[in-house]
Amino acid sequence: MLRTRYIYLKDLPRVSTYARYDKTVCTTFLATLLDLANLTNKQVPSDLTDSNAYYNELISSVLGRFYQKPVGLTLLRCTEENPTNDTLNSVGEEFAYRVIAVLNRTHERYITLLTEYANAKNHLMEQVKSGTVSKRKHNDTPQNSNALEPYEGDNYISDFTKFETDNASDMATKMTRLAEISDRYEDVMDDWVNEFKRIFMEENL
Repeated sequence: MLRTRYIYLKDLPRVSTYARYDKTVCTTFLATLLDLANLTNKQVPSDLTDSNAYYNELISSVLGRFYQKPVGLTLLRCTEENPTNDTLNSVGEEFAYRVIAVLNRTHERYITLLTEYANAKNHLMEQVKSGTVSKRKHNDTPQNSNALEPYEGDNYISDFTKFETDNASDMATKMTRLAEISDRYEDVMDDWVNEFKRIFMEENL
């Protein structure tokens, strides 16, 4: 007689070394699941590197949110208490490939948005500048009523004054702008994490 059992992310031997909400390096995590030294021969986003903070933040959040979610099913005999390590590692490898598939499908959109918000945060201290320029021309050349044309134009200017002013002001307080940028960054990252919901199973046994 056989019985069905869920396999949870936290149960995978190659995942159990990672604690929930640990700061995790995405490339190392995936290579560990696949039992590889690195991802060199795998089709992954070209910007997926050990030092890419966006991917590392993403996989850390995925692990934190879905650590206790099922990633697969296995059939156990009545005499078996737990799946074998070979079974668990096989499920882990399949899970890694599902993660890579989601990354390949979504990375361009989310990396672009996150980079834009990160750059906006870096330029937070910049001020919006506005300026005004005013000019005053004075012509005190005596006019001759017998002249064919009046003595006008720049050639007859006796006094010229130019005023320039620069005004620097924040469109909003720096703290308000920082909060807005941070909130939008977090919203984008949260949306990216949610893209991974579909690679986990719903418990309905």
